[in-house]
Amino acid sequence: MGIAEKRDGSTVFSTLINRNVRVCGHRTSMRLEASMWEALDEIGEREGKTLHELCSTIDEYRDESSLTAAIRVFILSYFRSAATDIGHIRSGHGMRDANGRERERNRLFDDSGGDSGGGSGLREGAVAPSYSPE
Repeated sequence: MGIAEKRDGSTVFSTLINRNVRVCGHRTSMRLEASMWEALDEIGEREGKTLHELCSTIDEYRDESSLTAAIRVFILSYFRSAATDIGHIRSGHGMRDANGRERERNRLFDDSGGDSGGGSGLREGAVAPSYSPE
């Protein structure tokens, strides 16, 4: 956690973490939340890229926003595109569709509502919807 001093002399604590990265060959410093750094590391592992390669790619495709803002949007977009309805259900996320209607939970899952019993959590004979990225 970073510490900064305000003009009036009081102390302010920051949850942002400062790290140095190389973006397109140039060393720069970025401040992001710990969860954002963790997400970037996870994406790098999944995609076989270093932190520097990810940041360089994001920088090349960003619009006129700051690099840190572009990185936050990239992280959100990356995980959002991987989210599936079945994943949301298993995570216990909201059970309403985009029109505010209640989704049918028991159509696919057994009465336990998930994978608490060591099985798949699916009703016998149910087939989970497949996910294919666009």
